[in-house]
Amino acid sequence: MKKILILVFAFTFFACFRSEKNIGSKDNPIIIALSYPYAEKLSSSDLSYLESYLNSKTGFFVKLSIYRDSVSLIKDFGAGKTDAALVTVNEYLIARQDYKANPVLQIVRGKGEKKYFAGIAVADKNINSLDDLKGKKIAARDPYSISGFILPGMFFAKEKIKPQFIFTGSHEASVKKVFSKEADAAAVYEKMIKADKRLKLIQIMGPVPNEPFICRKKFNSDYCARISDALLSFSSDKKGAQILSLMADISRFEPVNADVYSDLHEIILYSGKDIYSLVPESYKLSKINEPYYFD
Repeated sequence: MKKILILVFAFTFFACFRSEKNIGSKDNPIIIALSYPYAEKLSSSDLSYLESYLNSKTGFFVKLSIYRDSVSLIKDFGAGKTDAALVTVNEYLIARQDYKANPVLQIVRGKGEKKYFAGIAVADKNINSLDDLKGKKIAARDPYSISGFILPGMFFAKEKIKPQFIFTGSHEASVKKVFSKEADAAAVYEKMIKADKRLKLIQIMGPVPNEPFICRKKFNSDYCARISDALLSFSSDKKGAQILSLMADISRFEPVNADVYSDLHEIILYSGKDIYSLVPESYKLSKINEPYYFD
């Protein structure tokens, strides 16, 4: 029992007090966080392949860490427990606000799409507008989702409509809630709605810049660049391209700068009070409440 406690303490100590001097070594690997939407469809062999690829291309020891919870991801990033991360847009905006996260790459989908649209979908022929959703149930991935909650929250707040949000954990689960009649509508990606003839689009929202790959502010800039270069080349690898397609339909990455996300941050900041009022009180939520940080 005493030995187990010592091991737990040692791991906790390592996680809280990582040295910057030997990051990338076997004893202190570079930790890359993956927000759950980019890992949920990956097998253990897919994750191992990506790790091995990054190790080989960078010359560092790299470990991937999957986060189901946005709050934990952002806190660990801010505490230096992770060095880089592939995150949702809202996770990035909060990490930028609270910890000065640096976006270095952006997801590209399809044939070069760097932005996306969201939509509110219904299956009930009697629901044709936002006004018809007063007091109704809306299925959404989680309160950190731009497409599932933040954007629809803006529209509902503007129209003074207060629906009941049900957080499902994924866009696919949100759509299933509509078909099972557990929800009256789902807020998901527009392309998901267009791909299913059973769904009707009653509100389109966006565009939103695609998600970033970020490095923490104090992370060695050369190390960050080497990881970025490895990810940029991953789509040219046959197996790598297959893995990326499972990571929320990524085609490739391209370099990006922080300016790309500033307008969205300010819009959310302006509308935040009304948006966050739609979140059930049981949720402890990190919020956008400061102007966008520019380097």
